[in-house]
Amino acid sequence: MDAGTSSRPPIVLGIGVLTQDLIGSVPSFPQPDSKIRTTSLVYSQGGNIGNELTCLARLGIECFVLSKVGKDSFGEGIIQSLATEKINSSYVVAHGNTSFSYIILDTCTKTRTIINTPGDDLALKEINLEILDKVQFIVMDGRHTQASLQIAQITQKQGKQPIFLELERLRPNILQLIPFASYILTSSNFPDEVFQFLSYNVSERGELSEIDIEKGPLHVLMKLCRNSNWIVVTKGSLGSVLIKKTEDDDNDRLPVFSSIEECIEKLSSLQQHQDNEQRLPQVSKAFVKYSLSSEKYEFSVFYCPAYFMKEPEIVDTVGAGDCFLGCCVFSVLSIFTIDKMLRFASFMAAEKCKKMGARDGILHKHNIDFNVF
Repeated sequence: MDAGTSSRPPIVLGIGVLTQDLIGSVPSFPQPDSKIRTTSLVYSQGGNIGNELTCLARLGIECFVLSKVGKDSFGEGIIQSLATEKINSSYVVAHGNTSFSYIILDTCTKTRTIINTPGDDLALKEINLEILDKVQFIVMDGRHTQASLQIAQITQKQGKQPIFLELERLRPNILQLIPFASYILTSSNFPDEVFQFLSYNVSERGELSEIDIEKGPLHVLMKLCRNSNWIVVTKGSLGSVLIKKTEDDDNDRLPVFSSIEECIEKLSSLQQHQDNEQRLPQVSKAFVKYSLSSEKYEFSVFYCPAYFMKEPEIVDTVGAGDCFLGCCVFSVLSIFTIDKMLRFASFMAAEKCKKMGARDGILHKHNIDFNVF
């Protein structure tokens, strides 16, 4: 399915968290035991999977969502917001408490701090599994991990839907979910977090050896994600990195490095010398080749800077990563090249940052010129 054609794209199921957000803007982050006034206060619906599916829906993808909200006014508002985006919420479970996030938006540093009160976890017995017969692609945001793991096991047995997995932080069952994912996107912190965890928890390492651990966080991550087509590590204002196994038709004339970390550092430093005001980022590529215990590793590494924005343009970064992920899923479904995917996702995440809230800045398909990317 190409973004410019009318062929019917796959139907997507999103499994994850839906939240009610309260976003308070402040001139600077408050000091402990202090009192500070907000400059604005906005109620909006959020949650990773809700934001990601909103992005996909606005890009023309038919979506179902599987989640859990409370039987309260917040839950009702979340369901209504999904209906507005034409996201099918008929399989959402309404029981218990709705997840709630208070978001402190520092307008000076352009950063956001999220204080979340989680809702109840989704249990497999609460899920109507007939939903799996209606979809061709699954996105998991790394929440409701027990139910997500069980669904991944079911889909693997049936040989059905590819899974796009978000790894935001280390949660129960998340390491067990990784082998089921065809595509993975991680936060900038996740590789270090999982590396530290496995460094001190030998029993959780599985096939990882001490030599693997010594090679560093990104080697460990790639070893864990060896069943995936590629992984993307998002780095906020520093851009994004995609890593995949090198294929036979890759160009051998590109630079070769002996570690993934060294490769990323070099590619990002080269980009810093380019024109900072060049709006559409250029994707750089290099190879990583090394051996450990007679086993050879060869990776292709793609680095994409963040889309350039002038400081007054940045209103709110909440949900930018969710928009980025949604665009990566759309790119997979549209069979975009890696370069085009990273440029497109970078552009869309930047556009989201121009408006308050996680969703208001997400563009609709008819407002996008795909030929630019």
